[in-house]
Amino acid sequence: MVKNIYFYLSFTSLELNDYAGCIRNGNEMLRRFQGKLTQKTEFTIKQYLVEAYCMLGMNKEAMKLLQESRGNS
Repeated sequence: MVKNIYFYLSFTSLELNDYAGCIRNGNEMLRRFQGKLTQKTEFTIKQYLVEAYCMLGMNKEAMKLLQESRGNS
């Protein structure tokens, strides 16, 4: 249940242009549920994070996350 709350908070924050909120909730979800997420859920939340980072001009963070994801696949 808590996992779903973080997931939808991240999505909703992204849709409402609250990019910092998206990053906060997405990173908290990845931290709290590390190793317990399906690949699909982890991929989706990382997509949200990358988009939010880019919208805030945090391109280095977005690239770092993409590189980490690529290394884990």
